[in-house]
Amino acid sequence: MPADIAERTQVRVWMSASEGTFLIHALAIMYGSGAAPDAADKISKGLSPQVHRDFDWLESELKKGGGKYLVGDHLTAADTMMGFSVAFILKMGLGTSGKKWPAVEAWLANIESTEAYQRAVNKTGHTLG
Repeated sequence: MPADIAERTQVRVWMSASEGTFLIHALAIMYGSGAAPDAADKISKGLSPQVHRDFDWLESELKKGGGKYLVGDHLTAADTMMGFSVAFILKMGLGTSGKKWPAVEAWLANIESTEAYQRAVNKTGHTLG
């Protein structure tokens, strides 16, 4: 965690948002569609705006901060947690069809290429591919 209290607070905000905002909205589409396959398109259409707002927020914040990392000038737990959530949502196509977020995609590619991120992935043994 960063020593600076403002940066530490921002890391915690993004860590919370990774699951408490981004995944909550995206998983509602996945679980709703699984529970009611005949209504999957309607569910996705109805819930996708929430996912779009989440990604629009992330896109905006990345552009404001330069886009390389969420907080500060190096990889933090915020990037790792948000990276997993964002990669999962994009890979599964949960509410993201029809829209692109270039800053989000560039940030994700950047963090996934770092040695620290690769160590974390290798340690868990989990991949989305």
